[in-house]
Order: sequence, then structure tokens, then C-alpha cells
Amino acid sequence: MIRKYCTLSVAMEAQHFGNVGGPNPTAAFAGVDGGITGDSPLDDSLSFLGLSVQSEFLW
Repeated sequence: MIRKYCTLSVAMEAQHFGNVGGPNPTAAFAGVDGGITGDSPLDDSLSFLGLSVQSEFLW
């Protein structure tokens, strides 16, 4: 039996983690005197977004 077909699959996934820390530094220089202001690293959030595309051709 001979089969010919084409398939295409697309998938997207997103993840968001709140209050787990982020890629930003926890302290920054601010003010005219160059003092350091900071916050807790756990105040930041972290997110990911991914896309996958798959194709198949059979002749």
C-alpha cells in the first residue's frame, strides 16, 4: 500500500513564575550621592515563552 501525506504541527508553551527572582540585579545605584537602593530578589517574576514547529512529508 502506498501512502502520501503531509503533516504540520505547531505548539506554543508559556510559563510564568511569580516572586521567584528574576534576571535583574537586586541593587542599583541611585541618587546624587551614588547610594545603593535595593529590593528583595524574590520580588521579581520570571517568564518563558517557547514555540515549536514540526513538519513531515511522506511520498
